[in-house]
Amino acid sequence: MGQKANPSNSRSYEIIGEDFTIFSRTSPNTEVFSGKVSYRKVPEPTNLGATLFACGLAWILKKKTTSIEKVKS
Repeated sequence: MGQKANPSNSRSYEIIGEDFTIFSRTSPNTEVFSGKVSYRKVPEPTNLGATLFACGLAWILKKKTTSIEKVKS
């Protein structure tokens, strides 16, 4: 990704692959912190919403069918 910096902050950071490093902008080449980052897939909100909608619609239709059958009996 490359180096990122916030002009109002005295630190900058760099993420390359899984390596994360924070540098001091006041002292060049001074590493403040380093570590690893991890990535994972997060489900898209539209997929989750569509699934909930489909389940809700199926539940409503099933409930409606059950109430119609009770009226006919």
